[in-house]
Amino acid sequence: MVTMLGYDSIEDLNGNIQNFYVDICILSRDIKKFFDLIHKNPTVTGFETRFKRKDNSHIWVSLSARAIYDNTGKIILIEGIIIDITEQKQEFIALHEREAYLRKENIQLKNTIKDCYRFGEIIGKSDAMHKVYNMILKASNQKANVII
Repeated sequence: MVTMLGYDSIEDLNGNIQNFYVDICILSRDIKKFFDLIHKNPTVTGFETRFKRKDNSHIWVSLSARAIYDNTGKIILIEGIIIDITEQKQEFIALHEREAYLRKENIQLKNTIKDCYRFGEIIGKSDAMHKVYNMILKASNQKANVII
């Protein structure tokens, strides 16, 4: 975790971090959610959150942890594994953005197609009807009366 967060050694990490939850964790609501989970379940796997690196950049991490209890049932230690999932998370976010864009484009194309087969109250999609639509558009630019 030391190098993942951009620190040179455990001493460097300990020397720069006063409070792990404030200095490393980005969202306090995520920490609260994590602790709620660890108090309800002895193990937590795949908990995703963001951590702040030494250079103030952010990384996405997946936490898998288990609580160690004392004789009274109080949590005295949490041990676990932290995996950097920044690349996967960025790909996931990009995929969702692309999906949203394609949905929007699909709706626009459907509306365009509907409009292509309709001209006012006239509906038709054959080549002959498209020629009629073009004639109407050309005639509409003229000052003379036109009958189609």
